[in-house]
Amino acid sequence: MVLDGDFDRVLVRPLSPLGQVIFSKFEISTAAHLIIGFTALYFGSSLAGIVWTLNKALLFPLIVIGGVMIAGGIRLIVTAVAFWTLRNRSLVHTVIFSSKEFINYPVNIYNLGMQFFLTFIFPIAFINFYPAHLFLDRSGEELLHPALEIGTPVVGVIVFTISIFTWKVGVDHYQSTGS
Repeated sequence: MVLDGDFDRVLVRPLSPLGQVIFSKFEISTAAHLIIGFTALYFGSSLAGIVWTLNKALLFPLIVIGGVMIAGGIRLIVTAVAFWTLRNRSLVHTVIFSSKEFINYPVNIYNLGMQFFLTFIFPIAFINFYPAHLFLDRSGEELLHPALEIGTPVVGVIVFTISIFTWKVGVDHYQSTGS
């Protein structure tokens, strides 16, 4: 949108530019992914023998929201880079698609430096690794710290706040293609 000049149209509307960008690519297939996800959660938790306590049931929506905020926040930061570089496809590919490779494996298979990086610098370990320890009742097993199991909502708010700030700075930096 920035490269083609379509972002100008977003800025002249009396709506939130971020909201317009987010909802401009909304696809109905998302509902199918939601159904598949709930089905996988049901069967996966049954097969894994997860005991759903009141604590876990109350934490689950918060952890899901936190994970969404982390993933969305990272994507928003990468998207905001386009305000400075105009072309960010290689960055999107490197950050978004390569990060999926990291979350396919438990963080504790990596060396301590990489564990630190995936926990505190690029906190994608909070999307699935630490919550999995909580729900599978593996508290304290090979973790940097046991309290990290419930850190996803807090980390989600931090990452999303940073991403909103980055987006706003990017919008303020934006110069139309005619400039």
